Amino acid sequence: MCVIVHFQIRSALFLVLMLAAGSAYAAVPIQGVSRGDITKWFAALSMTVEDKSEKDDDPWLVVTTKDDRMFNVFLHQCASKSPGLSVPCTQVRFKLFWDNDKGITLDAVNKFNLDYVFGRGFITGDKKLGVDYAMNLKGGATRKLVEENVQYFLRVVDDFETEIKP
Repeated sequence: MCVIVHFQIRSALFLVLMLAAGSAYAAVPIQGVSRGDITKWFAALSMTVEDKSEKDDDPWLVVTTKDDRMFNVFLHQCASKSPGLSVPCTQVRFKLFWDNDKGITLDAVNKFNLDYVFGRGFITGDKKLGVDYAMNLKGGATRKLVEENVQYFLRVVDDFETEIKP
């Protein structure tokens, strides 16, 4: 009797583990995102996207939020050098720029970088301020994680604006 109960418990545990693995497999991680994916996701968040990829080597998009904040999305490590709307890219970088009218120093930006883990502030050679946030999708990520990272990027921008006041 003890052997049968033990076998039933082990069988039930095995079934639970297989079902959990099956449901995890059902949410198969994406291995990259395309310009089309990003355009659809931002549109679902009431943002507009302008495709600028034909004008540069790297495929990139200009996104405008509901409150008229504009930022760039750069796609790297794409399956094709000149990817179409559906060609996946495994690295995504978000960037937002401000004119440095207030003379923000590199020391202030570096302090931000020390205080905040995600996103990096920087000053360009032509004296613009910026925030950079990157994602690596090699090995896979869920669509939810990609969308959450867009929200994290926008939160980094808010933090940068609060701390640095560009």
